[in-house]
Amino acid sequence: MALEIDLQNLTEYIDILINNSNVNIQDNDGNTPLHFLCAKNLWKEYRQHLIKKKLDVFIPNKKNIRPIDTVNAKDIDDFIDMVVDSYLYRLRNSNVYWSQEWENLCKKELYYSTMTDDEKASIPITDTQKLKEISSKTIDVCRVIINDKIRAIYEKKNGKSCSKPYPVKRGYMCLNIVEGQNLNVCTFTGSTLDILIGLIYLLKKHPDACSTFSRNFSENKELCRFYKSIGIIMNTRCEFLNFEIVWVHNKLYLVEDFYDNFRRCISRNDKRFVIIPLGIEMRQGSHANYLLYDKKNNEIERFEPHGSSTPPGLNYNPSLLDDILEVRFKEINNDIRYIRPKDYLPKIGFQLLDVYERNKKKIGDPGGFCALWTIWYVDMRLTYKEMDRSDLVKKMIQTIKSQNISFKNLIRNYAKNILDIRDKILNKADLDINDWLNDQYTEHQIDIVLKELTREVTNLLP
Repeated sequence: MALEIDLQNLTEYIDILINNSNVNIQDNDGNTPLHFLCAKNLWKEYRQHLIKKKLDVFIPNKKNIRPIDTVNAKDIDDFIDMVVDSYLYRLRNSNVYWSQEWENLCKKELYYSTMTDDEKASIPITDTQKLKEISSKTIDVCRVIINDKIRAIYEKKNGKSCSKPYPVKRGYMCLNIVEGQNLNVCTFTGSTLDILIGLIYLLKKHPDACSTFSRNFSENKELCRFYKSIGIIMNTRCEFLNFEIVWVHNKLYLVEDFYDNFRRCISRNDKRFVIIPLGIEMRQGSHANYLLYDKKNNEIERFEPHGSSTPPGLNYNPSLLDDILEVRFKEINNDIRYIRPKDYLPKIGFQLLDVYERNKKKIGDPGGFCALWTIWYVDMRLTYKEMDRSDLVKKMIQTIKSQNISFKNLIRNYAKNILDIRDKILNKADLDINDWLNDQYTEHQIDIVLKELTREVTNLLP
């Protein structure tokens, strides 16, 4: 940013820069032009320009410092007055229907003495003393409301709030994204057990979704034989192969009775979504995607956690995979619209943003969080189901960055939702995840695990 580099001989250009710039865009350190204007005490000089801008004075940088935090304490009242002026300018100079009814009333000056009873009922002022004060003076009620709002956000000292220091349009949706409870050691392994538990978690949380598995979620003889022929599975049981679609060596394996189970899902009036884990097996390693069918829109999308392209070094032939998946689903309904990752995902997706993050790795982190990112995405997609998928992805990334949330911490901590369910089931068989990964269990113990999983799955079947 020019303001960061050098202020000498720059003054004559700042007017142009401010007028034609978004002062809330963050750089790699999370700083915005507004951070620098405040830190260098330039906001006073350019106040008349700034009141015509949207001012996100509570957006934190990587050090969790907000623009307003760099303002001198003796100037804070004057600074908040400027933010109030900016708020009012946007309310009264934009042909927009705002999200709050009082904001629409405030498109013009409001004076308590001339307000109707309905207008008085719409304003968010409940303090009796304050109402008495504004009713006895010629005060623009809108300025009082906005000033109180700005100060309330400021005193919380939390940039991760849906309350903004500027008006937002009607229909604006604030995403609730948090890092969650800190998880020092993540034991999520990405094994088929973890993927299955992740599916169970999603179905429990979102009752309007179902999946294509059945009570026979474990055994898939055809896939088991193929795995053994190429040396992927060395034990005798081939556990948990019949709940997800698998793409292995350019061949697609569906769960048994896939078409019947899919039709059974969508025939239920209380089910809108069908969610299907998609496992990808390559000689170079394993990967995870998810398929999500929306009955309301008759669309099925494939989510790739790396973004619109394949992970580096793991070219699993996505075009062929998409072609085959599209054919398979059109066999169910020829009008189904198949959505490929490149149709709605950015080139740099959630997992890459996580991988590129510096100084956030912890002992115990898996080689990649692909499986967790797919589960998290489906969770968010079902939570904000009315948002366009492209808009949702953009807004999720923007929210994570603007709230100074670590991608890696976010997804690691999210794992706790799945680990709590998994470990509870394993504990009933007196096992832990280390025993499971090393095949250190008896027939009796695995029968206990299967019994518990069968109970969970049966309760979720449509």
